[in-house]
Amino acid sequence: MLLWKDVGEVTEEGEYSLVMPFVACVSKGGPYDDDAFVAGYQAALLSGQLKMGSAIGAKHFETVAYSGLSEQLDLIAMQWGYSVEAIPEGEWTTYRFTLIQ
Repeated sequence: MLLWKDVGEVTEEGEYSLVMPFVACVSKGGPYDDDAFVAGYQAALLSGQLKMGSAIGAKHFETVAYSGLSEQLDLIAMQWGYSVEAIPEGEWTTYRFTLIQ
């Protein structure tokens, strides 16, 4: 996903900066919790990608997203005709989606 800047853009604290700030988040003065907003953004983005993949018959898709989204992404995968394999790596998980024939 294209939410983070290139590795060359790591701050002194070792954190990545957003390419596009989420101004609706509390950290930027908005009303929405940062983590919940980012998780929702990730889930919605992946839903759109799987919808498009299903429409064009893409058999495989792989991405990395928050580990806490595993159950939600399983439901989203089913909605668009995919199965999903989750490979947890701490806070992040690699998700491998396969189109169900």
